Amino acid sequence: MPSLSQLLPFSSRPAFRIENASDRNAFKAPFVAAYENLRSVDGIDDFASLLGMSLPQLQQAIATLAILGVATPFVAVGAKGTIDECLERFRQDFPLLLQKLHEREEAIIDLLERSGTSPADVERIKGMFRESQGLLSACAGRTVAPQDIAEAVMDLARSAAAARPDAGGKGEQPGTALAYQAARYARDRSTATSEKIDRNFSAPTAAAMTGMTGGMVLSMADSVAGIVEGAAPAGSAASQGATTAAAVLGTAATAAFLPSQLAMAAVGASKCVTGVMRHRQLKGDRLALRGVRDLLDPAVFRAVDQGLKRLGYYNRHHSIVHGAGMAAGQSLMAAGSIASLTGVAGLVGVLLAAVGAPLTVGAAVEKIVYEKKEARFRGEGASELAHAAAEASAPDELVRTAGSDGALAVLAGHYADAQRRTVVAKLHGLIDQVLAEEDPAAPADALSRREKVAKRVADLTSGHRTGLLPADVMRLTELFHKDYPPQSFAGTAGDVRTRLKERMDNDPRTRLLAASGPVQKAIFEKTMHRVIKDGAIDIAGHLNLAGRGPHLMKPEHLAALRAADPRAEDHYLRSSLKVLSRQEKKDGKLARDRVAQDIVAVARGAQLAAALVPEAASRTPAPAQPERSSLPPPRPATPEVAAAAPAASVEEAAFLARARAGIALNRYGEDAAYIAHAQRGIDLRQEALQKAPDREGPREGLLAG
Repeated sequence: MPSLSQLLPFSSRPAFRIENASDRNAFKAPFVAAYENLRSVDGIDDFASLLGMSLPQLQQAIATLAILGVATPFVAVGAKGTIDECLERFRQDFPLLLQKLHEREEAIIDLLERSGTSPADVERIKGMFRESQGLLSACAGRTVAPQDIAEAVMDLARSAAAARPDAGGKGEQPGTALAYQAARYARDRSTATSEKIDRNFSAPTAAAMTGMTGGMVLSMADSVAGIVEGAAPAGSAASQGATTAAAVLGTAATAAFLPSQLAMAAVGASKCVTGVMRHRQLKGDRLALRGVRDLLDPAVFRAVDQGLKRLGYYNRHHSIVHGAGMAAGQSLMAAGSIASLTGVAGLVGVLLAAVGAPLTVGAAVEKIVYEKKEARFRGEGASELAHAAAEASAPDELVRTAGSDGALAVLAGHYADAQRRTVVAKLHGLIDQVLAEEDPAAPADALSRREKVAKRVADLTSGHRTGLLPADVMRLTELFHKDYPPQSFAGTAGDVRTRLKERMDNDPRTRLLAASGPVQKAIFEKTMHRVIKDGAIDIAGHLNLAGRGPHLMKPEHLAALRAADPRAEDHYLRSSLKVLSRQEKKDGKLARDRVAQDIVAVARGAQLAAALVPEAASRTPAPAQPERSSLPPPRPATPEVAAAAPAASVEEAAFLARARAGIALNRYGEDAAYIAHAQRGIDLRQEALQKAPDREGPREGLLAG
C-alpha cells in the first residue's frame, strides 16, 4: 500500500531544489519555439472563419475569437523573432560573410605574389575583386563573375609556374593552392549571393509578420463586435453600433492583411529562387566529389555523397517547396482580400482564402520541420569545444603544402573519425534505451540484451527513425557486430553502462568533453532530478538535513549520495551516459559536416586545376614518357624492400602507411584482392588510375552553382 508521503506530495516529506537548474518553464517553452521558428504564417483568421461558417453568427464570432486569442500571441512572438533575425542578418551575418570573402581574396593575392606574379597582374586581379562586389559596377552591368576571376587566377598561376618552376618555396604547391582558393572563392561568392537575397527579403518578412499580427488583432476586435451584435436585442442601438463597428473592423483587418500577403508572396518567390541556387550549388559539389572518388576511401566517398544528397533533400523542402507553396498561397489570399475589399464577389474571396490558407500554413509547417531536420543533421547544439576544433581545421595550409591528393587523404581520415564518433554515440544511446526498459529487480541476460540491441540496430536501416546516413548505419552495424560481443552486455545495467563509459573515455576528446562545465552541469541536473523523483532514496537522511526545506542541492551533495546509496550511483551512470552520448553525437555530426565541406572544397579545387591543365600542356610540350610494360610490377618480398624504394609523394606515403598499418581502404570488402595487395605495401593506384575514366568535363560546368 502506498505511503502517505507518496499519496500526498504536500505532506511532511522534505522538498529539494537544484542549484543553478536550467529553466524548465512549460508555459514559456511554446513561446520560445514560436520566437525561434515562426517566420511565415498567415491564414489562421481565415481558418477560424471557415471553421465557424457552419455555426450561427454568435457562435461563429465566439469560435473565431477563441482561435485567434490563442494564436495571436504566438504570431506576435514570431514577428518579434523576424525583426531580430532581420537586424542580425544586416548587422552581423552578412558582414561576417563579406569579411570571409575578403580574407579569401587576400589569400589568393598572397599566393599570386609568392608565386612570382608581376605586380601589374596582381593589381588586375585586385581590380576584378573590387568590381565583383562594387554596387556601382553591379548597377552598370560591369560586375565580374567568380568563374572569370578563377580562370584569370589560374592563367596567372600557369604563367608563373612556367617562368619560375621553383616558386612557392620548399614543399609548397602554389598552383594547387591557387586552384583550391579560387574554387572556394567562387563557391563562397555564390553563397554570398543567395544570402544577400535572403538578407534583403528579411525586411519585408518582418514587416509582413508585423502587419499580420495587427490584422489578427483587428480580426479579434471584429469578433468581439460580432459577439455584441449577436447578444444584443435585434434593432437596438447596441446591435446597430456593433454591426457598424464589425463592418469597419473587418474592412480594416482585410486592408491590413493585404500588403502583408503581397509581401509574403514576394518572400516566398525569393525563397524558391535561393533554394534553386543552393540546389545547383549542391549539384556542382556532387559533380566535383565524383571527380576525386579514386583518391578517397570508398566508404568516405559514399558517406559524403549521401550527405550532399541529404542536404539537397532538405533544401528542396524547406526552400523550394516551401517558397512555391507560400507564394501561391499568399497570392491566392491576396486575391481574396482584394475581392473582399472591392466587393466584386464575396464568394470568390472565400473560395480563394479557403485554398490559400491551407497552402500557406502547410508551407510554413514544412519549412519549420525540414529546417530543424537539417540543423540536427549538421550538429545543432554542438559544444564550444567542437566548434573551436572545427574552426581550427581549415585545409588551406594542408592543400598548400601537401597538394590536393595529400589533403584529401588526410581529410578522409578525419571524416572517418568524425563518423565513428557519431555512430558510437548513437549505438551507446540504443544500448542505454534497452537497459532503461529493464526491471532492475529482474535484469536480462547478456544474450537477450544483445538481441534487443541488434533489433534496434536493424531497425535503423529503414531510415524512418534516425537522421543518420545509410553509410553511417552501415558503419554502426559493422562496429556493433565486431566490437560489442555478448560479454559486453553481461552483469547489471550499471556494469554495462560503466563499460560503455570507459570505452568512450578512451578518446581524449570525449574525456575533455565529459569534464567540460556544460556537460557536468547537465549530468548533475539530470541525476538530481532522478534522485529526487526516486522515493526510495533517503536524501535527507544520507545528508543529515533537518526540516522540510526546500533544501538546495549542490554537486557535493550528489557525490555524497552516490557514495551512500547504490541507487544514486545507478542514476548517475544512466544520466552521465545519456548526456555524454547525446552531446558526443552532436559534436560528431558537426565535425563530420565541416570535414565534408572541406573535402568538397578541395575536390572543387582539384576539378578546376585538372580542367585547366590541358591548356598549359598545349603551351608547354610534356616530356616523353617511357612505354609502360604490360606485366604487373614486381612485388617486394618484405616491407623492408618496399621501404628501400625511392621516396614517394605525400599522398603515396599516406596511402602506404595506412595500408601497412592494416587499415583497409575499403572497409566493406568490395575489393578484397586490392586491399590484400595494399596491406602488403604494394601501391596499385597507378594501374587503377589508368583504368579510371576521364573525369575532365567542359569548363562551363566546373563552377556550376
